Amino acid sequence: MQLILKQDVPNLGERGEVVNVSVGYARNFLLPKKLAVAANAANQRELERERVKQSQQQVRRQQEAQELAQRLKDVSLTLVRKASESEALYGSVSGSDIAKALKGEGFDIDRHAVELEQPIKALGIYNVALRLHPEVTVEVKVWVVRE
Repeated sequence: MQLILKQDVPNLGERGEVVNVSVGYARNFLLPKKLAVAANAANQRELERERVKQSQQQVRRQQEAQELAQRLKDVSLTLVRKASESEALYGSVSGSDIAKALKGEGFDIDRHAVELEQPIKALGIYNVALRLHPEVTVEVKVWVVRE
């Protein structure tokens, strides 16, 4: 049976693909969970309209991310933390701390957009990458200073 996938299905295919599956798999799993629809002309046209709409939304989101990146390019954050004499922090600075500081500056950035390999555990100046879109990344300077 030929179906058009409405969502990505592991080990079967990605959204928008036309796949051949057994009747039982289609009837008992894919169709009841609304993961796929029958591969007919009307559904093909609907899928094509949806692809165009998704493409336009993707372009718009990328442009918005680039505009935000331009505004964030010159931002510098100062985070005040308690530290020992050897400049090691009591605790650490995580991605959510940086996102919270950006929110205080007027930028609504999700904590998952902050790309830290490991939390910051020492005083200093750090360049932290923010992934605003899969193709748009910007670096923000973060100053971690002693309280």
